[in-house]
Amino acid sequence: MIVRDATEEDWPELERIGRAFTKAAGMPDVDAASLQATLRMLMDSGILKVAVNGSVCGVAGAVLFPYYWNVRELVAQELFWYVDIDHRGGRAALMLLDAMERSARERGARKLMMLCLDELNPDGVERLYLRRGYKPQERTYAKELG
Repeated sequence: MIVRDATEEDWPELERIGRAFTKAAGMPDVDAASLQATLRMLMDSGILKVAVNGSVCGVAGAVLFPYYWNVRELVAQELFWYVDIDHRGGRAALMLLDAMERSARERGARKLMMLCLDELNPDGVERLYLRRGYKPQERTYAKELG
């Protein structure tokens, strides 16, 4: 298993993983053009990592931005962190998280903010975050408007 920066050649597999992630998380389906725009943005100015075990089996992406209360502080915000079901329980997820943390630090981020979706094992993810030194910071609520 290796973790590396994503390339355009990975886009078909990232679309497949994106569809699996959005379905599992109860989110709207992937629009291929929107996904490619997001992937391009992350490749150019954010963080986009893939786990590869023969083929792409996981992905992690984060944006970097100046913290809105102190623009001198750079923050990384995870957008997605997902591993195919048949590769869970191994090292892929932790390797992706390590790579995302390392990339954020190398790019000057002082903090990495991670999400925990209620639909995707929130208790297990929370335990992992706490063991790794993350602290709860806020809760997010969503409402369908139409």
